[in-house]
Amino acid sequence: MKDFLGLAKLSNNALELFKTIYPDLVQPGVKQVGLALETTLGLANTILLPLKLMNSNANVYFNQHMEKYRVKMAEVDENEVVQVPPQISLNILDELLKVTNEDIANLFINLLANASTKSTIKYAHPGFIEVIKNLSADEAKIISEICAKGEPIIYAYIDGHNNGIVPVPLTNQENNITDMIDLDFKENNTFYALNLIKLGILKDERLADKSLIDKYNKIQGRMNDAMEEILNTIEEMKMSGSSIDVQPTFARGRYSITEFGEQFIKSISEIPHNQLQGNEVNN
Repeated sequence: MKDFLGLAKLSNNALELFKTIYPDLVQPGVKQVGLALETTLGLANTILLPLKLMNSNANVYFNQHMEKYRVKMAEVDENEVVQVPPQISLNILDELLKVTNEDIANLFINLLANASTKSTIKYAHPGFIEVIKNLSADEAKIISEICAKGEPIIYAYIDGHNNGIVPVPLTNQENNITDMIDLDFKENNTFYALNLIKLGILKDERLADKSLIDKYNKIQGRMNDAMEEILNTIEEMKMSGSSIDVQPTFARGRYSITEFGEQFIKSISEIPHNQLQGNEVNN
């Protein structure tokens, strides 16, 4: 008898687990999922997946995430499907049991989907799972809605110049992230950029993009009060007899995507990879 569903190679236990996740085996994409996760399902007990799915809350979120994966796989030709390496798939499935935030879950789901096709598996790397685990929901949104779309992230800050001595930053960097997207915690936007640098996704370049002068001016407009406060402080110090000779000025820079960051973004992006390669950010 012909295996129309492509599930004949699954063990009885693996098939029962699969049917728990996808009760309707004739849905579009189910066959592709079975082909991609064939080896993974046979190893599911190593992460106690059947036992963990007995938790009703974990089950609800996990099934929602796996439904998104099925929908993505329904768009993939069966001949393009490859078996996902277990070191990627098992870890992602384990994370999808715990993740409740949609933005973070989507990164895991896209990574799993990209690891499931011949043309995109080259972008998937098990190390990217740890990167996603170290992202906040806001940072996941920054990656998906700004970095993956090639939008430039720029910043300004106030420097203090003193008789030719190397300038000293007088303020933190103020960036344009909140000009492009809404964040749950807008006040953390500078920290988010620093964390993305720490994770190797972004790098800080003290170079201004001259084509974005209006956007820099908008950032600096938000810093006028800080500039006025610095000028007043300098003036008060001079009136008190200080010989301070600091000239505060606005300095500009940008965050560019690293080579590691480009690979990571390709692995978790829904944007066609040939399009993404044409949109890489100022690197």
